[in-house]
Amino acid sequence: MRLQPKTDRWYSGLLGPVASLYQKAVQARRHAYETSRRPKKRLPRPVISVGNLTVGGTGKTPFVLYLCDKLSGWRHVAILSRGYGRRNPRAYVTLPDARQLDERAPLFFGDEPVMMAKHIANASIHLGPNRWRTGRLALDRAPVDLFILDDGFQHVELHRDLDIVILNGQEDPRRLGVLPAGMLREPAETLRRADIVVISRCTPDGQHQIDLDWVRSLCPNAPIVLARYAIVGAFDLKTGNAVPLDDLRNHPLFAFCGIAEPTSFRDTLTEAGLKLVGHHCYGDHHYFRGRELHDIETEAVAAGAAGLITTEKDAVRILPFRIRGLPIYRLDVKFVVLEGEERLWERIGDALHGR
Repeated sequence: MRLQPKTDRWYSGLLGPVASLYQKAVQARRHAYETSRRPKKRLPRPVISVGNLTVGGTGKTPFVLYLCDKLSGWRHVAILSRGYGRRNPRAYVTLPDARQLDERAPLFFGDEPVMMAKHIANASIHLGPNRWRTGRLALDRAPVDLFILDDGFQHVELHRDLDIVILNGQEDPRRLGVLPAGMLREPAETLRRADIVVISRCTPDGQHQIDLDWVRSLCPNAPIVLARYAIVGAFDLKTGNAVPLDDLRNHPLFAFCGIAEPTSFRDTLTEAGLKLVGHHCYGDHHYFRGRELHDIETEAVAAGAAGLITTEKDAVRILPFRIRGLPIYRLDVKFVVLEGEERLWERIGDALHGR
């Protein structure tokens, strides 16, 4: 069965010719590296790439944290990232210890690297536009046994030992258009390059919208992992104190976020039994100004909310001194494997030992 591309925006049809040109350019560039006309660069340690087909929305950061947690104690891990959204995207920097990061750190390092730094103690985080050069600098600055290439599926210049691709389980990629007409960075069929396929955002009982026969037809040897994001807890953004979910369930809340897939956040809140009286969505990696928080609070009060709630990724972009009225809570989640964890780690182990 051939699915028709999803066209949520009225201008998708107008951008079709541009998308076709973009797709051909991406394919030509990748073909040049695959045929060795442009040789790939190599790092002297194994490289695991974690990426996706779309522009955000699959939950790569919680998965990278999951990998680092499982690898802790026996590997010095270096995470290589662009640090999207930082003030100087051309700079090559290494994040300091999390205890040295203040509330303005996301401006200099990006929200996702700062969020990761607050969770991991066994990995160093290095930022730069060229991943090979970033990796070489990482080797000069800290012990490295393994590189994790954050958001690396399209970064074809660097050789990797393992390509892990994460799909949003609530959206069939075959129905999405290619940039700029849709959310795909490259055609869905490029999934065939994946060594491991992770289907995220499954329901608690493992339900999803991905056709597994289609996935197997493209990459028959790749383990398929089913996963979801489970709530770790809620925290008061101003005090940092944990807040029992049962307490939040007793109060009406207003949700806001600036992430690629806001629907998943609302679904998580609803599944947790929280009562939402409204929500407001911004673009991915949005930095909240004081006036915007004031406007959100005004809207929340008018809707009858007793508090605001946002994601952990958004929370690192909110300066504490701008919280003045209603309390703001952040909801932390973690990556949880529902099916396929043993095969996942077998494949990772094979890649590491085969290097």
